[in-house]
Amino acid sequence: IVASLGLSPGLLPFLAKASLQDRPQPLRAVVRSGLFPSLATGLVLSVAVLLLGPWIAASFFQKPHLEEFLVPFSALIFLGSALTVVATVLQGLKAVAEREWIERVLVSAVAAMGLAVTWQLDLGSGGVIISVLSGALIGLLMAIWFVSRREPGVLNPTGPSDPLRIPEVLGYSWPLLGTSMLAVLLLSTDILCMGYYSD
Repeated sequence: IVASLGLSPGLLPFLAKASLQDRPQPLRAVVRSGLFPSLATGLVLSVAVLLLGPWIAASFFQKPHLEEFLVPFSALIFLGSALTVVATVLQGLKAVAEREWIERVLVSAVAAMGLAVTWQLDLGSGGVIISVLSGALIGLLMAIWFVSRREPGVLNPTGPSDPLRIPEVLGYSWPLLGTSMLAVLLLSTDILCMGYYSD
């Protein structure tokens, strides 16, 4: 959530306005203004969790065995932020059904199939990790494919573009980060309580 910087849904009004113009340059500028900061933040946070995973597991959670999950799952921060922003671009291009299908169905289905195979073949924690990461990666690739199909060249990092609008986009999106975190916290309260009170 932090890595997405509130760009979902903060990026949507900018995408809607840019897509009304006849030139692709404004749309590329908006996409880059959202994608570049979120990818950079996701990468920094992923590296931080990768490096601090053993310490977080032992000192913060007091469960050293969590390191085997925290370290590889650090990649999920980067993949998740990229998927969130690219899916928001997809929604901004009026492909709401595709976004919902990717985020609600495809990512979960790939992870669930991987977990089923893990259970059948007794692959242990490694299978769980691969299953979850595969779901996010396939979802991201599918979102990129849908965006490229709907608006060819919009994700091209070298194509001509208007000046980036990063301060404006982040300034609008940043306050939405708190509401996104609160929503996830409220939806996860039961799980957090179970985790806190269970041995």
